[in-house]
Amino acid sequence: MSIHIPVAVHGHHLHVPVEAGGEALSFLLDTGAGTSLLASEAARRLGAAFGRPFAARGAGDGSAGGHFLEAPVPVAPGGHPGLLLGLRAALPLDDIAAVEGVQVDGILGFDFIDRHVVEIDYRARELRLHDPEAFAYADGAGDTVPLTLETGLPHVAGTIVLPGGRGVSADVVVDLGSSLGAALTHRFAAAHGIDPSQMPARPFAGGRGIGGEVTARLVRLGGIQIGRISIDEPVAAIFEEGAGVMTSGAFFDATVGGEVLRRFTVVLDYRRRHIILEPNDDFGRPYDADASGLTLMPVSAADQSARVTLVEPGTPAAAAGVCAGDTLIAIDDRPLDGIGIDDARALLTLADRRYLLTLRRGEAIVRAAIDTVRLL
Repeated sequence: MSIHIPVAVHGHHLHVPVEAGGEALSFLLDTGAGTSLLASEAARRLGAAFGRPFAARGAGDGSAGGHFLEAPVPVAPGGHPGLLLGLRAALPLDDIAAVEGVQVDGILGFDFIDRHVVEIDYRARELRLHDPEAFAYADGAGDTVPLTLETGLPHVAGTIVLPGGRGVSADVVVDLGSSLGAALTHRFAAAHGIDPSQMPARPFAGGRGIGGEVTARLVRLGGIQIGRISIDEPVAAIFEEGAGVMTSGAFFDATVGGEVLRRFTVVLDYRRRHIILEPNDDFGRPYDADASGLTLMPVSAADQSARVTLVEPGTPAAAAGVCAGDTLIAIDDRPLDGIGIDDARALLTLADRRYLLTLRRGEAIVRAAIDTVRLL
């Protein structure tokens, strides 16, 4: 028997409905998390008692201070009692929620995924949980790729294809918790002479993860090969020096994240040590990068207007006179709370378009026309 759970997708992250203590919560599904946990604020709302502290490291350059819980907090993904998990840790997830502009109450990680064969249908916005003993993949349209599990993370063998065509073998983590298409650790890039200063590159602004802000440059790769799947010209982040796991490269060389994975139905079968990637209708779509020069961040989960946190010099947004600190409230006279920040960001990846932006600058309302161009 399989359990089907409707999910939401924000910023290429999967948000799973969860019930706990009579509350409706929203958790991220994250193959990059070794265990499931609560957001600290959600744990407080549920009356959990905090025990000894711990420090967590992630993609950010710092660490996040969490706490083990004195007693496990029961949560039910999808509201299904048969899926009950007892969570024993809490961690601040405010940085992730700030980028998404939506509520993030916790993370479903390895201990949840390992119990099931987990099928993620991005197009249908559905999570399907299958009994590992009974599951058989019948479709046959996907590619079955062997994986290894190290500290609860799924690793696959891949090849990173550089813009000039050179291929480099890489240990790749399949990371549902990353919104990026791909990311290369600083150590891996340096070891193989992959230097963003020697190729077209742009700052990765506004990126945050466990441990805070991330420092990276965005480039366009020639491709990524995983099994029989060829991913053509994805945008990837090359991480710079710092303290995050994406800098050290101590555990893996690269990741593939939501911007790639959303183009597949993904089947995670940890019991059989493989992942199945079945291309969906989005597979052939190009990997677009921002074409405006704007970095937008949600004002809050309740206020779906967007704050301009960066205007890159020499870009259409700079030429149009948009300023950091402006608040974007409409695109082509469509209010942003009706568009949503995900779709607003997507619109601004389309090159050769003209958009009329309505902005709040202090007490004034400003209108700016921008003509987007391919920047990467």
